[in-house]
Formats: sequence, C-alpha cells, structure tokens
Amino acid sequence: MADDDGLEGRIERLRHWAQSQHEMFREGDTFLLRYGGGEVDVEEMPLARFRTEYPRLYGRLISIEAQLDNGCLLYVLALLGAGAACLGLRQGWWEPLLGADLAAELNTWWFYPVLFVVAFVAASAAYEWGRRRVYRRHRRELLDLLRADGLDRDTLLPLLEGAEGLDAVTQQLKLDPGPFPSAEDLP
Repeated sequence: MADDDGLEGRIERLRHWAQSQHEMFREGDTFLLRYGGGEVDVEEMPLARFRTEYPRLYGRLISIEAQLDNGCLLYVLALLGAGAACLGLRQGWWEPLLGADLAAELNTWWFYPVLFVVAFVAASAAYEWGRRRVYRRHRRELLDLLRADGLDRDTLLPLLEGAEGLDAVTQQLKLDPGPFPSAEDLP
C-alpha cells in the first residue's frame, strides 16, 4: 500500500475493505492486523471481546485499577525525609536527640545512601500494603461479579494478561491466595 495519502487515508481504505467483508465478522469482533515481511498476521483481541461480553466486570476492574494507582507522593515524602535527616546529621541538629557519639558515627558517607535506600524500600512497602488493602476491600464484590458472569479467577487472568491499564489489578489477582471457586463450582 502506498503511503501517499497518510494514515487517515490508509485507515479509511482498510475500513472500506472491512465493510465490504462484513459477512466474515460477528458482532463485537475485534482483530489486530499486523503486516511484516510481506505477510499479514491477524489476531483476535481478547481484551476487546472481554470488554464487550462483560462490560460490568470490566468497568469494575477499571475502577479498582484507578483506586490502586496511588501516585508517587509517598516516595517524594520519604526521600525528602531522608534528605532532611542527612542534612540534620551534617548540621548537628540531631546531636541532642541521638547523643554526640551516635550522631558522629552516623554522620559518615556510607550512612546516607543506606538511609535513602531504607526510605525508598519503606515507601514501596507502604504502597504495596495500601494496594493490598484496596484490593481486599473490593474482593468480595469482584468475586460476586465473576460468579454472575460465570467466570473464575483462573479464567479471568488469561483474558487480562497484557491488558494495558489493568496491570495493578491483574497483579493483585495473581497474588490473591484464594479461595476463588472454579467455574464448575459456580451456580
């Protein structure tokens, strides 16, 4: 295909071609077309089908994902706190609190990177604890939606694998020790 008319023209020609082949498609079909090495590869987009078949469950997963996304404020605060602690050691602010001997021992080059690493790890652990808490808060509702749609966690995970924008909720589902009833156990 020539690239003379730009991306919009190419998309319009593909749309026209697909419209002329409408009898090959079913309602809600979504495909990925990839051209390379002279060959066209066609793949079904499982997430698109999932969104179409289970809109309520997908909407809930998006909502949980947004609640799991907690930004970076805690990292900033932890690193600022570590920086303030280092500055306080250098300036002698902590000597009355720590004592002269301990303050002098901590006021060394090796303590500063250790302090920043500890602050970063503590912030990461706090974020993970918060994510687990948010997920646990929504787990029952998620399980009910899965039951209503006749799915279980192990069926849901392959549908969500690689889904952009659902990484955090997918990770929480993977780490959830259960029990999640299997599809056969569902009413």
